[in-house]
Amino acid sequence: MTITRIDTWDGITEKKAKLWAEAITKIIYEEFDNNLDEIQVYINLVSPSHWSQAGIMGNDDSWIEKSKRKSYGE
Repeated sequence: MTITRIDTWDGITEKKAKLWAEAITKIIYEEFDNNLDEIQVYINLVSPSHWSQAGIMGNDDSWIEKSKRKSYGE
């Protein structure tokens, strides 16, 4: 059984999720010789209020600027 998990920001369309699932399934089927019924793909949508970069929450209004910091002193 192959389980593939994709974590992505909230906002992906159902159409894009379907395309991702189909493409990943095909790659695993062709490259690793798994049967289709042994391949599962999970796509988890994470809202900006539930992830951070550099300790700055994704829904912070200044995220783009603040998330580029290299240390706490910046």
